[in-house]
Amino acid sequence: MTELRVGLVGFGIAGAVFHAPLIAANPDLQLTAVVTRDADKRARIAADYPGTEVVDDVPALLARGDLDLVVVASPNRAHGEHARAALEAGLPVVVDKPFVPTSLEARQLVEHAKSRGLLLTVYQNRRWDGDFRTVAGLVDSGELGRVHRFESRIERWSPTPKPTWRDSGGAEDVAGLLYDYYTLADLKKLQKDFDASERAIAEIYHAKTGLEVDQLRSMMTRETWMVGQEAIDNGFADTLLTDEGPDVTLSADKKVLLVAGIRHDVKGFRHIPGTIPIDNSIHAAPAAGNKHAAAKNDGPKKEDNKTMTLEEMRAQHPDVVAQIEQQAAETARTQERARIEAIDSIAASVGDAQLVRDAKYGETPCTAEQLALKAMQKQAALGAKHLKDAKADNDESGAAGVGAAPNGGEEGSESDDKAKVDAIVGLYNSTKSQNGGKK
Repeated sequence: MTELRVGLVGFGIAGAVFHAPLIAANPDLQLTAVVTRDADKRARIAADYPGTEVVDDVPALLARGDLDLVVVASPNRAHGEHARAALEAGLPVVVDKPFVPTSLEARQLVEHAKSRGLLLTVYQNRRWDGDFRTVAGLVDSGELGRVHRFESRIERWSPTPKPTWRDSGGAEDVAGLLYDYYTLADLKKLQKDFDASERAIAEIYHAKTGLEVDQLRSMMTRETWMVGQEAIDNGFADTLLTDEGPDVTLSADKKVLLVAGIRHDVKGFRHIPGTIPIDNSIHAAPAAGNKHAAAKNDGPKKEDNKTMTLEEMRAQHPDVVAQIEQQAAETARTQERARIEAIDSIAASVGDAQLVRDAKYGETPCTAEQLALKAMQKQAALGAKHLKDAKADNDESGAAGVGAAPNGGEEGSESDDKAKVDAIVGLYNSTKSQNGGKK
């Protein structure tokens, strides 16, 4: 079979890791050309794939006229444009995930490929992973019986988005966690969680102000801002610390709000009042781990920017501290209830009431997972003790010295034993005969 000549669009993570190596490793494919302008990537391609041509853009790739297939691994926002260009050049196309931004564009692209009689597909590399193939084989063979549900996912721990288009980009980039990573089910769960969180906050304010929860949620949605007296009039505050109110300033990029020396991240707010003074000396907090940026401060040091101690916070902002403590207490109660419920759910399988009580209320309470481990460790210890006691009983009984032969371990053959038994039986029978067969 003649090798299929493949043109690869893009040499980022997708192109360099998930496409180029597999294309090069397949004896039926040839990595003919790659699109990238990056000098470092060009050097890497020359070193790893000698003989592969590197071109600046998609028109240059398609102008070659010798390709059999195009693989699109460019940034997400360009997938549709590049796939359509390849189809119009009469070439079949494989597009990396996500296919295109919307279902409408996807349907249009599929129809475009059909009208030209060309293959168009989305790269499904996970379908060929070992674990997926193994499960598919088991299902097809019927070895698992009728499968009602199958879940498979790849997870990662990355709480801080990276400053890249994929993690931090918006809808226009077909990027960001919400657009690129989450499924519809994930989004519905997030929506439910956000709703519950917002309602919990509104209920806290309801207890403080007496305002209805729905009214409070509406105020939160509108980003309602208040000056000190308005906060008192609406029940959000009890007293003003000073007649003039706290010193409030905003950073030039409108991402940091400084209130009485306390920094607040406000980059997510959309309706910040224009009356708040701008302070050009306020800088955004450095990224996590950036010690040099944290130490650098080109502006003059202001006394207002110093960090407050808990005692100072409690003295100057008792309401804020009380609210934080109340929220912390409620969170602790919720977590404790969840811990107790989890322990109750496995109590029957533990089978040790004292161990369960200690896990709940003992000097060192633990989680259900820790209780399960303790239960297994205790059972293992009991099993080891049972074996040890059994061995000790066996040693003390002298059973080890008792022979297993029919004659009790004494010298002699099996035929000698049979002769002795026959003699006893004969004596018994003769006794019966002498007594007339009666007892």
